[in-house]
Amino acid sequence: MRPNRAAETFVAQRRDLIFGHVLLCLCFVPVNLLLSRPDVILLARLGSVAWYPATGLGVALMLGISPWYVFLIGLSDTLAGALFYHQAVKSFSELFGTLGASACYMAAAHLLRGPLRIDLGLRHQQDVLRYLLVTTTAGLGAAALGTMGLALDGSIPWSDCLVTALGWFSGDGISLFAVAPFLLIHVFPRIRQKLFDRMYPGHTPREQLPVQPLRNTAKLEAFGQSFATLLVPFVIFGPRWAPLQLFYLSFIPVIWIAMRQGIRRAVTGSLALSFGVVVAMNVFPPPAASITRITFFMMVVSAVGLILGAVVTERLRIGVQLQERTSYLNSLIETSPLGIIVLDQAGQVS
Repeated sequence: MRPNRAAETFVAQRRDLIFGHVLLCLCFVPVNLLLSRPDVILLARLGSVAWYPATGLGVALMLGISPWYVFLIGLSDTLAGALFYHQAVKSFSELFGTLGASACYMAAAHLLRGPLRIDLGLRHQQDVLRYLLVTTTAGLGAAALGTMGLALDGSIPWSDCLVTALGWFSGDGISLFAVAPFLLIHVFPRIRQKLFDRMYPGHTPREQLPVQPLRNTAKLEAFGQSFATLLVPFVIFGPRWAPLQLFYLSFIPVIWIAMRQGIRRAVTGSLALSFGVVVAMNVFPPPAASITRITFFMMVVSAVGLILGAVVTERLRIGVQLQERTSYLNSLIETSPLGIIVLDQAGQVS
């Protein structure tokens, strides 16, 4: 008896789906461990880091693929804590700081994928604001739980909880506002397409925005944006200008890119700037007490880039839609065999 072809197709699809999830898990763990290393996060003291890109990777994974990856994220974070920071597996730090924080971000991913149902390409201003609000709330909860775990273990005194929580949140905040959006927009759509043959709901392979030829002026502008993004961190932290604390210069490349190219380039610029800041702080170490203030400022810069980029992308898309409708109406009028009369608001022939 010949087997049912539909059943064979279903089995093959399930096998490919399982293979895709297994391959993604095998790739996620080493990358997460790499991003959790002390020399990558620029650890100043326990609970205070310049940034924590592994958090952004985990949030993007739960948002882009499935919130159920929280178990893999918790396992990877526990492994990183044991390997790099010698934390006991059975401790309050692991219970609250790892599992509790992962649960907070899982709840945020479930809310953004379910009840709020945002566009994961972050192409709408409303969706960006929802993303910022929900992830900020989750980050505050994760920082509070993580700091509580450190205090219960005796790793920090209870009097340092507020300072440690602020440092924890600011380190996660840069990852939430710079790393995760970049992965959601540029990386995870391709992963979903390659491994699972799926796309985000409402996602199109390319945004329907006007495509301009890359002229010399556009090339010059792109070079200027890249140069500014790389130069600003070393101007801020270099020995010549560091005493002036010119942190506001970080707004220049991000706002420039967001206003000109929209959300896709804005998230790339924010990530490049954040990475440049971390590299500059490694080359020219600032005082440990100022790291939290610097990371809070960079978090604000990334959030501004997201909001402006979404506003510009939305306006460009509306402009394209209006242009298409105008072209359609013009072609309809030109090719129609019937006479067309246009009336003004008073009912007179215009």
